[in-house]
Amino acid sequence: MVNTDDLICYHCDSKIRLGTKQDAGYVIMKDQTYDLLLSCGIGNDISFEKSFKELYPDIKTYLFDFSENAHDYYKSQNQLLSNTEYVKKKIYSNNSKTDTNLSEYVSDYHDIFLKMDIEGGEFYWNDSLNENFLSKFKQIVIEIHLFFKINSICKSLDQKWDLISKLSKTHYLIHIHANNVKGVRNINNVNIPEVFECTYVRRDVFKKPLLRNAQRLPCDLDYPNVCDKKDIDLNYHPFVSR
Repeated sequence: MVNTDDLICYHCDSKIRLGTKQDAGYVIMKDQTYDLLLSCGIGNDISFEKSFKELYPDIKTYLFDFSENAHDYYKSQNQLLSNTEYVKKKIYSNNSKTDTNLSEYVSDYHDIFLKMDIEGGEFYWNDSLNENFLSKFKQIVIEIHLFFKINSICKSLDQKWDLISKLSKTHYLIHIHANNVKGVRNINNVNIPEVFECTYVRRDVFKKPLLRNAQRLPCDLDYPNVCDKKDIDLNYHPFVSR
């Protein structure tokens, strides 16, 4: 069942942007420590991963992408990321020669940074998730393709929303940005972006519950994903407190 309050955004002062100013750059909470970086979906842009590794040069890193283009791009980089392994698998609900639900990579870690942009595949990954598993991720940046039309992604809106509901139970949403490649759709009298980038921080990071976000969205750290299109305004409930 869709509850738009699952997307209530909370206030966090300590934010920075890593990566490009266009698509593939993300706003995160800074000044945290991690024991692993998992980056799912790299395409032909590892600017986020390079920026992250400048802050955490020794952190073990796995890059996941099943496409040949991504693999060729990664190999073509003049300076590959240190302590980094490329995994030619897609993110899914189970494990096989071609798929992974990440369980085999997270078992020995407890403060993981997860970046995920897998064009709708996040909803299949959701089928393997529970609260204990999600609690291994200290911070998550994920692009949600709620109405992204891909033939293989045939789940209902309620099934897709289940991922957002699960994340809201273990993490605070501290930033959200609409990808202007698409528009918005009305759900329960709230305009929800069809595609949007979320930044989640595990709830135990904060000593007390956060206050609702009062900062305008998009903020100064945000940039349109499509440069020649206007960014999408999110200055209303549940994203901004009034």
